[in-house]
Amino acid sequence: MTYFPSDNRRLEYAKKFGAQLQRAMSARKMRPFHLFKQVGGGYSSFMFDSWLHGRALPRLDRAIKLADALDWPALAEITRQGRTGVCQREGCDRTFVTEGGKSRMYCSPRCYKIAHEYGLGYAHAERKKVGGAQAELLKQAAEGRAARDELSELRRAVAAMCGECEPEGYCRTAACPLRVSSPLPLARAEIRSHEARLKAKDRWAYAPRSTRVKGGLARSA
Repeated sequence: MTYFPSDNRRLEYAKKFGAQLQRAMSARKMRPFHLFKQVGGGYSSFMFDSWLHGRALPRLDRAIKLADALDWPALAEITRQGRTGVCQREGCDRTFVTEGGKSRMYCSPRCYKIAHEYGLGYAHAERKKVGGAQAELLKQAAEGRAARDELSELRRAVAAMCGECEPEGYCRTAACPLRVSSPLPLARAEIRSHEARLKAKDRWAYAPRSTRVKGGLARSA
């Protein structure tokens, strides 16, 4: 069980969660034992007591189970807000949910590495006494490597997604938002599957037709 220091941001949400949990249990007339059985367990009485008294904030999946069991959506919403952080890497600003006890500063190991590259660049500039201009160049070089790595990662992700969507190797959705970066060629109207080509061939095949002339049904064309 992780307790938060008094200056921790999540302590505020832990107290809100505890107050809402007490209110929900009172409104639904449900005791801890009955609630434990309804959600299927997964936590100890010590952990539940810490949530109830605002000393700790549960994981989001547990909060969702409690919210569903008590029909009290505020429990899940408070936990989501308390566990949502913003990446501290300059230029990222992505939001993420922390499930551990300690708050994370970065959304991914890649952002952690990039942020530390910035720090190493400034430290190196200070040691060598190269001045602010050189430090700025080191920062820009780190940003360039970060942008290149991110672009390569996104391209691989788009290629994998397009491959799952169109295993034949042709994109058939011209309005897809990923078309600008998809590695698949856009299928032309005449590119069809084997079954579609056979169907088209049968449709346009020659067949004699009967014509109606004066006096009744007559010859074939």
